[in-house]
Amino acid sequence: MKKVLIQTSSEEKKVKKPAKKANAQMEWLIKGLHTLQHVSPKLTSSIIWNQFTKTPTVRFNDKQHALIEKAEISVIKYRGNDLKAYRWQPADASNGKTILLSHGWGSKIADFRRMIETLVAEGYTVEGVDMKGHGLSAGTHTALPEIRDVLKTHYSRNGPYHAVVGYSIGGLAAGLTVNEMSTAFHPNHLIIIATPPYTRYFFQEIIDQVGCKERVFNEMCELVEKHYHESIDYFDLRNKADNLKHLDLHMIYDEHDKTVPFTKGLELNEMLPMSSFVHVTGTNHNQIIADEKVIGYILDAVAVKAEV
Repeated sequence: MKKVLIQTSSEEKKVKKPAKKANAQMEWLIKGLHTLQHVSPKLTSSIIWNQFTKTPTVRFNDKQHALIEKAEISVIKYRGNDLKAYRWQPADASNGKTILLSHGWGSKIADFRRMIETLVAEGYTVEGVDMKGHGLSAGTHTALPEIRDVLKTHYSRNGPYHAVVGYSIGGLAAGLTVNEMSTAFHPNHLIIIATPPYTRYFFQEIIDQVGCKERVFNEMCELVEKHYHESIDYFDLRNKADNLKHLDLHMIYDEHDKTVPFTKGLELNEMLPMSSFVHVTGTNHNQIIADEKVIGYILDAVAVKAEV
């Protein structure tokens, strides 16, 4: 197992933001759920599920708009929605290597802007898809199984890839996608960044945040199987170790991440001890994919020839 420490200077640039005011509508919803759970845990879980899978509004800045304008854009049809897929090619694509990116929840492929620009400048072709309800793709609700489905379909049609880089829930989807591919179709490198290794714990966090009880949590877990015909425990990278242990796998986690705790990365690393574990300090969940030292590490990782 290789362990790497990356110390960044991002903390010096942080500006303390004022605390967000409580959303009155959400407060009323939570109060209602507290009462409803005693009458119908199933209905309570369905309401939470609807809120949980609703995709947030995603905005683009000027540099991201400029990046999108440089891409070749195609459309993927998924469950009645048009999803946007992107491809950036370097002026000299002689190395013939393509890297697939997978974004996180409430994110978009353009959030990888600095990474994309760096990789393209080094001669790599870069691809990615705005998932349902994210970026420029249509839709209002989605969930991890759908993100996995879209990524797997794109990979199957266009792969194999030199490397796959997944961020946050997109890293979990990337790991699941690679796990479902034959070894011969695996990428040379799999890099996951600030990735929740399994879904049960953040389901529990959601239930705890709204103050509901275990019966509601269990009903939430059942909804995964109801909607997607797979157990919630399938979506767990810890039990995919046999299929992933032969990969050149890199895990990148920041100790200040409050969205996906650093301890979750350590937990996954214990199950995949042959992977390279990158301990980042000084960023946070939203900043980590734009950090120049993290991008530099990824550039070095994908430049290494994978062992066969």
